[in-house]
Amino acid sequence: MSELQSTGELRIADLNPNMAYLNFQQNSPQILNLANTEIAKSWEKVQINWNYPVDDMTLIIETPFTQKRQPYAISIDNESLKRGTSHVSRIVDDEEIELHKDGCRKVINCDSNYQIVLKLYATPAAAYLALIKYHVIKK
Repeated sequence: MSELQSTGELRIADLNPNMAYLNFQQNSPQILNLANTEIAKSWEKVQINWNYPVDDMTLIIETPFTQKRQPYAISIDNESLKRGTSHVSRIVDDEEIELHKDGCRKVINCDSNYQIVLKLYATPAAAYLALIKYHVIKK
């Protein structure tokens, strides 16, 4: 299980508990671990607004299935990722595997720790915002 700690500020939207805004301090490693956050309690869809994306961010996704140790997947919106990231990789057993952003959505299964760890690389043109949208799927 990934024990990396979040280095950014995650703020849940007032009117939508499934949407969050994410900010990082300049020149710090960008890590977002969703463990023990309101977002990790979502059984449905999630939207994370990565504000002022720079370099790369490690995203550790947990859901209610993680706590119950039940397999799940996410269906990630490739269209939103295309606008804010140059590429996305999945990290499994410390190995980085590039995910192709073809098609509208990509289904990603959880790992043996019931997490999904992604590394997102910001596009230099994404000066303001990169969107990360996904739906949680029970297996």
